[in-house]
Amino acid sequence: MGTTAVRAPRRILYAGALALAALALAAGTNTDPVQARGSEQVLSQLRVEGPRATLDPGTWYVTGSEAVRKSRGDRCRHRSGKFHLSGPSALGIAQTGSEFRSTLAPVRARNSAGGRFMCEIGGIVGRPGDHPDGFSGWLYWVDYVAGFAPADQTALTGDEQVLWVFADFGDRPRNSGRALELRGVPAADADGELTVEVVGHRFDGEEKPIEGVSISGVEGSTDIGNGLYEITADEGIRTIYAERGRHIRSNRFDLCYRPGGGECPTEHGRVIVGSSGADDLLATGGWDEVHLRRGADHVNITNGGRDVVDCGRGDDVVTIAADDADDELVDCEEVDEVT
Repeated sequence: MGTTAVRAPRRILYAGALALAALALAAGTNTDPVQARGSEQVLSQLRVEGPRATLDPGTWYVTGSEAVRKSRGDRCRHRSGKFHLSGPSALGIAQTGSEFRSTLAPVRARNSAGGRFMCEIGGIVGRPGDHPDGFSGWLYWVDYVAGFAPADQTALTGDEQVLWVFADFGDRPRNSGRALELRGVPAADADGELTVEVVGHRFDGEEKPIEGVSISGVEGSTDIGNGLYEITADEGIRTIYAERGRHIRSNRFDLCYRPGGGECPTEHGRVIVGSSGADDLLATGGWDEVHLRRGADHVNITNGGRDVVDCGRGDDVVTIAADDADDELVDCEEVDEVT
């Protein structure tokens, strides 16, 4: 079928996207790129965008099997009991995150025709499809492709970027357009003048340059077309992200600019959160923040960077480079120095 010359109204586009999601949910088939069940636990990233604020800016969690509180019906009324999810999944990682960040708790799901449907994150519940103000609710993306299958059936194998978004398709749409992605931001810049890129991903992952965005965390930005922006960095370490209208807020980067001198990371770091089991974690070469939980954990931070490791409960071992004196270790039972 050829390309039509008439652009469909936005309401029709929203309805089409929702209908596609509903059909996939009812069929119970997984059309996402991540399908094979991973190992018992994996390390993947979770970002959560609420209706007005970011609930999780992008944390790396060790996630596996989880138990999620139950709700029932299209209006997601609370009920007793929990769903037990086997293996790492796009739904389970939200529960994992809620045990670390209070902004995500509680997480609740309900039964649907094909699997579990996310009802609630951080106490935020949407509207059913038959509501006079239109549908709103939680949708998910994996590596910038929208998830049309039940989230509990979308397995994680490690290193995925999972994005949960509260989308409103009513008269004042929010988070209902493309998922913005900010690219080309280094960990540090010498002169504070650089060019970055913003693209927008459609539900199927197709991307296009996005013009007219607002970039936060910088001193100034100029739209030079085709999704490219010349930015002037603000002094210090600033968190940068892009926004535009009903599109989903972009991923975030920390940019370090110190014109008067001072240390900056050589690559982007991560916030990493361990599980309640025994984890074996490898930090990046950036400035990482590692939170261990219960269990006999091991974390290796010899890749460099100014790292912070909070060992928490358990009998934990941290491996560090013998000449690395700028790390901060909190409540760590054993420190193993290597040359």
